[in-house]
Amino acid sequence: MTNLFGKQVHRGLVEKFLLTVIAFAMLGVSQYLVAATESLETSLDVYASSHRAADPLIVEFTLTNHGSESVQVLPRNTPLEEEFNAPIFKVKRNGQVIEYIGRMVKRPAPTADDYITIEPGEVVSAMLDLADGYAIYDAGSYLITYDVDPASQGDPNAKAPGVGTVSAATTLVLSEDRPIPLSPSSQSTVH
Repeated sequence: MTNLFGKQVHRGLVEKFLLTVIAFAMLGVSQYLVAATESLETSLDVYASSHRAADPLIVEFTLTNHGSESVQVLPRNTPLEEEFNAPIFKVKRNGQVIEYIGRMVKRPAPTADDYITIEPGEVVSAMLDLADGYAIYDAGSYLITYDVDPASQGDPNAKAPGVGTVSAATTLVLSEDRPIPLSPSSQSTVH
């Protein structure tokens, strides 16, 4: 399998969730996945049953187009950017929300050139180190979810039949505490 940037990636066990979004527009600074159809499937994966303190906390996000038509997706503020530019996941440990420490990027409204096309049968994926975006320091089990509700984005199409929440989830286990950095890497950037 190849990700958006032509890098080879390996696929582990997959927890799959069906995307049920027909179309929604990007408004505000939040999470966006646009013009998806019910033919898309998304998943989040981790490759180790447990992680030690020095291990990268890699999670892979995958979109698969099972349909017969191309799908347009806006990768902004989604895992498809392969870097944290906004809090794109919900991360919890023992029911407590884990703080986002990554950078925040503000950008102008998207243009047609900002979208990518996922062809029928195509799989696109991206890998991120959760430690680059979230304050994951204490040993334990972390629930990582990716949820986008088009209605919360203010999209007028969100009320249309067949539109729902885009979701994927996985669990990451940290077997030992990680050192807390002296200063978080949180920063803000304007593009």
